[in-house]
Amino acid sequence: MRKVGNFKNAELSSEEYLVLVDFLGSAKNLMEIESLLKILLTESELAVISQRLAILRMITKKFTYNEIEERLKVATNTIAKIVNSKSKEKSLENIFDEMIKRYRYNPEKIINKLQQPSKSSTTSEIGIRSFLREEEKLRKKHQSNKND
Repeated sequence: MRKVGNFKNAELSSEEYLVLVDFLGSAKNLMEIESLLKILLTESELAVISQRLAILRMITKKFTYNEIEERLKVATNTIAKIVNSKSKEKSLENIFDEMIKRYRYNPEKIINKLQQPSKSSTTSEIGIRSFLREEEKLRKKHQSNKND
């Protein structure tokens, strides 16, 4: 697997990032989000991201570093690193804080939604070949717009 630091094409990297953000935003329901996360991320990546979110939620709820350390079994350096990472993104920090404030965890609701099959999309509609064909069309359109 390619390391991010070895990915030298900054323009392509930025475009792939925008595709990821847009693709995440296109999810219609929790089932799509779950399938997306489980396909794109390894178990350890999911665990790390979940842990980071838990840390940030607890910070928002005014837990102390020691309380977080004890409850999540993480070092205070890890907590500080996550908090500092969030603080580096000044333009996005307020948006993220608002998301955290309005979020209410309801496990029963989530489990019920994940167990219901989606009626709006079928496997053939979201197949990888269809997705790649659409991506190719968009790339060609983008190229032709640059050439004009």
